[in-house]
Amino acid sequence: MSRSVTSALRAGAACALALGLFSAVAPPAAAAPTTLKEAAQAKGRYFGGIMSSNSLNNPTATSLAAREFGVITPENEMKWDTSEPSPGNFNYGPGDRIQEWAAGKGMKVRGHTLVWYNPDVESQLPAWVKQLPLQQVRGAMENHVTQLVKHYKGKLLAWDVVNEPFNDDGSYRNSVFYQAMGKDYIAIALRAARAADPDVKLYLNDYNTEGDNSPKSNAMYNLAKQLKADGVPLDGIGLESHFEVGTVPSTIQSNMQRLTGLGLDVAVTEYDNRMQVKEKQNQTPVNPGDLNTQATETKNLVTACLNVARCVGMSQWAVGDADNWVPLFFPGSWGSATLFDVNYQPKPAYYAALNAFGGGSGGGQGSTSLGAYVWLVGAKSGRCLDVPAGGDGTQLQLWDCTGSSSQSFLLHADGSVRGGGKCLDAPNGAAPGWNLQVWSCSGAANQKWTLTTDGNLRSNSSGLCADPWGGATGNGTKLVLWNCYVGANQQWSFSSRPLIGDNSGRCLDVPLNGANGSLGQLWDCWASPNQTFTLTYDGSLRVQGKCLDFPTGGAPGTNLQIWDCGGTANQKWTLTSAGTIVNLASGLCLDTSYGATGNGARAILWTCHGGASQKWHM
Repeated sequence: MSRSVTSALRAGAACALALGLFSAVAPPAAAAPTTLKEAAQAKGRYFGGIMSSNSLNNPTATSLAAREFGVITPENEMKWDTSEPSPGNFNYGPGDRIQEWAAGKGMKVRGHTLVWYNPDVESQLPAWVKQLPLQQVRGAMENHVTQLVKHYKGKLLAWDVVNEPFNDDGSYRNSVFYQAMGKDYIAIALRAARAADPDVKLYLNDYNTEGDNSPKSNAMYNLAKQLKADGVPLDGIGLESHFEVGTVPSTIQSNMQRLTGLGLDVAVTEYDNRMQVKEKQNQTPVNPGDLNTQATETKNLVTACLNVARCVGMSQWAVGDADNWVPLFFPGSWGSATLFDVNYQPKPAYYAALNAFGGGSGGGQGSTSLGAYVWLVGAKSGRCLDVPAGGDGTQLQLWDCTGSSSQSFLLHADGSVRGGGKCLDAPNGAAPGWNLQVWSCSGAANQKWTLTTDGNLRSNSSGLCADPWGGATGNGTKLVLWNCYVGANQQWSFSSRPLIGDNSGRCLDVPLNGANGSLGQLWDCWASPNQTFTLTYDGSLRVQGKCLDFPTGGAPGTNLQIWDCGGTANQKWTLTSAGTIVNLASGLCLDTSYGATGNGARAILWTCHGGASQKWHM
């Protein structure tokens, strides 16, 4: 861990390959939305997720949810076993806490669920309901629906009124509600909900109903058609969308269209897409290619929703893999089912969804050093983050950059910042003004960090940023945690490094002293200034005083160039822990034309797929 980094670079001769110039370049690209919440809203949809009581106590999960989700569904806190555990004894507290938290973050809430029986999770319908004389079931159900809907009147976007009424063969589940009322229990529940709140949207929700013409999806369609014909208040159908990679139906869009043809909205309500994993803790895929399949299927699902006018949005059934139900429920080793990994970091499926919604990846993801030890240089001070001699609890400081091991850090793929055998650490419960310290690496949440495209080094657990005390810039200035803002005192750049293609072993290269419009290429690495890039505090990748750039409206196949730095979104990049380099404006990845690996291969933008030609290291 003592490898040092030097910024001394030998001068080089001109590039061996003469490069053409753009004669003119269009104005800078406008910034695309950089979160799923923003990107979906820009398309008139929502993207959401769930929240549980446990996750509500996890600041990493709540921070991610507030940033990426526009709609929240309580996982269990509004279900019957929680909300009415005994007859007439209503417990609204758990649901209220989630609803109030979401409202405080500007998010809408889907109520889930009023009437539900699933033989695989018997406990979520209280025993007292199942043991009622059948002639008393209707009254108990109507009272339960009425009381919950009245309690949340005016506070929710929608209710899943009846959840999972069908068996996979399209027959009705033999619930106590069906035994007491036949299929009419569904209409009775919907009418009770409408009487209690005239404005909330009322849904039926089920799984394995996503594709066209399966027995279960046909049963849902026929039920919805009959309810509409009978004048029963029904506003939408929820397609849960619990999948296994490689099995997502190709007819989801046509099924959405036939349902909306009944005058209904549709929503993807519980999306996850599981794969086999090596073990359940880290959820490492057995087949890494499954992540790409998951990304493609996620993109296709978003696209289907966008192509159907009354598809209102999409939610995943988790905040991330760390709190998803799949590893606990399915026998064997299954997991990695969501858009965020066990450390709440975006996966290829996240970028696929973001791109499909028309967004571009940005500050939410942050950057890593792509496997190299780097200095972290203060934008205001020009001095380096430095660890004085000492053990656990040693406070960091600013010091002149020397390239010593005390100033060499690895931004690890697990979110930790490592140097000298220790990890950068935010004390548990940290508040503004607490010391920024090093500690033995533990993998705990308070040792996870994000270097954002605004240049902030942000603690994932506390939400606070590394800040030199009092705005001082001199040697020995102590580092503390402080409320984050975009300013030079809190902004950090990487020391300069070459970017080497994993597939080619060659360096990203531009003409020596090249002018605006000079194109990027691969070339044999030779430690020259025209191959030495700095990820600066503003998210730009700089080389020879210019920024890596592309013309406005960049699409897959657009050549990359260098241009005077202007701070625009087409000059901002994210270096992901997966080794890809993603542009903020376009959401596309740094690639080479046709995946070429030889000298002179053009550097281009291309749809992110995680293949070898899109992997880079420093």
